[in-house]
Amino acid sequence: MDLPIFKKQEERPEHFWTLVIGRNWVDSGIWQVTNQKTKVVARGGTAVYQEGDISSVVEAADGSLSNAATTLAEDAVEPSKVVFGLSPIFLDNGEIRKEYMEVLKKLSKELELNPAGFVVIPEAIIHLLKSQEGLTNAILVGITEENLEISLVQSGKNIGTVEVGRSMSVGSDIAEGLARMPQGVPYPTRILLYDHKAADLEEAQQSLLNVDWEKQGITFLHTPRVDILEDGAIVSAVSLAGGAEVAGATSLEGGLAVSSRPAKIAPTFAEELSSEEVKEILEEKEENFPAVEHANVTTVRPEELGFSEGNQPPARSMQTAYMPPPPPQPLPLPTSFSARSKFGSGRKLPTFRLPRLTFGGVGPIIGVILGLALLVLIGFAYWYLPSAKVSVYVSPKSFNQNLSFSVDPGGGSLDVPGKKTPGRYVEIEKTVNREKGTTGSVEVGDKATGQITISTVGPAVIITKGTVLSAGTLKFTLDKDIKVASGSGPSDPGRNVEPASVTAASIGTDYNVAASTIFKIGKSQTTDAKNEKAFSGGTSREVSAVSVNDLQDLLTQAQTELKSQAKEAIASQVSSDEIVITDGTDAAIPKKDYSAKIGEEAKTVSLDLTGKLKYIVINRSDLVKLVEAQGQIPEGFALSPDKLTIDAKSGSTAGIYEANAQTTLLPKVDPQKLIGKIAGKSAQKAHDVLSATPGFVKAEVFTKYKFPLIGTLPHIKRKISIEVVAEQ
Repeated sequence: MDLPIFKKQEERPEHFWTLVIGRNWVDSGIWQVTNQKTKVVARGGTAVYQEGDISSVVEAADGSLSNAATTLAEDAVEPSKVVFGLSPIFLDNGEIRKEYMEVLKKLSKELELNPAGFVVIPEAIIHLLKSQEGLTNAILVGITEENLEISLVQSGKNIGTVEVGRSMSVGSDIAEGLARMPQGVPYPTRILLYDHKAADLEEAQQSLLNVDWEKQGITFLHTPRVDILEDGAIVSAVSLAGGAEVAGATSLEGGLAVSSRPAKIAPTFAEELSSEEVKEILEEKEENFPAVEHANVTTVRPEELGFSEGNQPPARSMQTAYMPPPPPQPLPLPTSFSARSKFGSGRKLPTFRLPRLTFGGVGPIIGVILGLALLVLIGFAYWYLPSAKVSVYVSPKSFNQNLSFSVDPGGGSLDVPGKKTPGRYVEIEKTVNREKGTTGSVEVGDKATGQITISTVGPAVIITKGTVLSAGTLKFTLDKDIKVASGSGPSDPGRNVEPASVTAASIGTDYNVAASTIFKIGKSQTTDAKNEKAFSGGTSREVSAVSVNDLQDLLTQAQTELKSQAKEAIASQVSSDEIVITDGTDAAIPKKDYSAKIGEEAKTVSLDLTGKLKYIVINRSDLVKLVEAQGQIPEGFALSPDKLTIDAKSGSTAGIYEANAQTTLLPKVDPQKLIGKIAGKSAQKAHDVLSATPGFVKAEVFTKYKFPLIGTLPHIKRKISIEVVAEQ
């Protein structure tokens, strides 16, 4: 297998990424340049992210880039260099805003992308239109769910871009945006719509064709035509801007489709003007809209995205790339970029010109001296300037091993024979709130009340408050003490009668008894009662209430969330050289407050739960030594400490853990020995040496200051670095 750095660029054009980032969406593509034409060979498709959530941006970008990569040929090398296409909201006075710079840093680091530059989306589209149509006049409108990005294009130059919040009328929004720009008569008679989902633009297109622009205060020579850029136009435009710098691309292979509907032509004042008068108006318009130069692609230094020397992604090269706006005629490339060199090759050597030799006097001698000095300088540069980073990709072996060990949370030293490692406690306290709808029910209502008359036969009696009266199965209670005078006997029509108030023992309409109901008072045979009027006020209804299961489910949910938040918090308190070996199961709950009790009427119930979770953390290097001491690693291989993970559970004895460690194994390689073998060697000899590495898959060489036509690695050993990388 040949090393990629020694292959001729013309045989296989290099692939590059395009990553377009809108307000809440991303799109991507892979492109290459052939015969000065940019060709988009794959597109990842649109993925939506949560605005303000960096991890969501990374996840969406990763998904889109992965989709694009799956369409590449099997033998194609996946690109690492990327050109960003950014929404205008990312910039402030031509500079990337701080919060969005953090997004680009995170993307570059997490997805191992080498940033080359960025292009603002409207500028990229204008450049693409110029490459296809020449000097374009148009009103460029980017449509999102909440805003419009309106750019006024005059003679292929962007007069300005403004953002307008969307209302019910797209025409009114465009009129508002144009009113914020330099005034001129008339405006371009072409409106060009674009979006990351072109299919959503047809409704806006139809709406604009019906706008009465004079009522909006906008003057056109005639009713403007409304066009729609095809799906994927933004990715194509950003790719062309990148291709213009990489290899002087001047056009997009296959071109760009535009969906157009003819404008409804209505008589305007332009029909009454002569050709000379129209010319004067256009000349006046040119004066009112002065040409403004806008850079399509802006320089991005690696340091600006969080990279510095020695902090580069594995097997990737970094460079500072400047991509100027593609003009009508090609401009010379800046001295820090060579279109013929590998994209990550760094700065280009200065160009020297041989002095003219003259004959006569001392001229020839000076010429010879200068010529020799130049040759010495070139030889010095050839010998000392070149450097190379060699990445050897090998097939990793998966490895897992069961082991038992103890932890001393108080510290101490590692005891490999005794399988004991020092550790430390990390305590995390979190408060979470959970709420859920109730699933229980309870009957509520009012008790019935009424008046009764109590009769007695025989001596006087005193009936106390709370005495139970019954009418069949229904129970009532006396509201207050009452004294009933003596009577004359059961058959005496003049028996004593005394009024009293009673209340039903329970709620419900059943207690609204009818008039003339007979009530028994306890077990008395000589005293009874009757109501003259029907009872009233008894009601009942079933309402939502807190059940036992509601509180149990709420507690389970809160405990799960508590552990999740604690797990995120522990990650910020543990370095990359440490491993957490417990899952925080031992949690203390000092506070548990419910908003309602069991049986209480409520539609929802909430819980405030405070918990303290304790974790045990050990050093990764100590765990590596414990694993290696088991003697199960094959000879000639070494485990990858950065890939080491562990699933540990407490054993039967306190402080003892039964665990399963998982990692990958890579061949043991002596970098200095390999460097000594490949320093100054040709491509074939270097390949032969590196291919002898166990599990060898491929090798990549990234060079700085590579001399043309010289296919050898640097001669100075300290100018070469080697890393062994697991092939994904």
